[in-house]
Parts: sequence; C-alpha cells; structure tokens
Amino acid sequence: MPWGKCDDGFYDHRQVRAIPREMRNPASGLYWRAISFCNRQLTDGWLTQEDVEFLDATPDEVAALVAVRLWHRSGRRYRV
Repeated sequence: MPWGKCDDGFYDHRQVRAIPREMRNPASGLYWRAISFCNRQLTDGWLTQEDVEFLDATPDEVAALVAVRLWHRSGRRYRV
C-alpha cells in the first residue's frame, strides 16, 4: 500500500504562507487529498481534470495551488 509523508513544517512553509489567507485551509486540504488520491490510484502525482473534479476542487483552490507552485499545470493535467 503506497503512502506519503507529511512534513511537520508544511503549515508554515513559504509556499503555503503565500496562499491567500482565506484560501489557505481549503487549498491545503485539497493538496493533501490530492496526495492521498495520487498515492492510492498510483498516478505518479498526476491528476486529470476529472480527478480534480472528483476531489471537489474549486477553481480558486486550484489556482491558489498553481500560483504558489504546489501544483504544476501541464495542458489539462496537474502534477502534485
């Protein structure tokens, strides 16, 4: 069973702190749900648009993660 490590410094990392305050908790939650999803589905960190919708991501949350480079967009996919 795959699993991912959670750095205990994640909460105050410069990338996380760069997310607007009102988006920080929802975007961080999405980030970790995406990590869990990718591990479980063995996607090597890739998410399709359908995966993002399945994770109940809002466009603002996705934009926040891309803006601080926690997610990287490649066409219609994202790399976590």
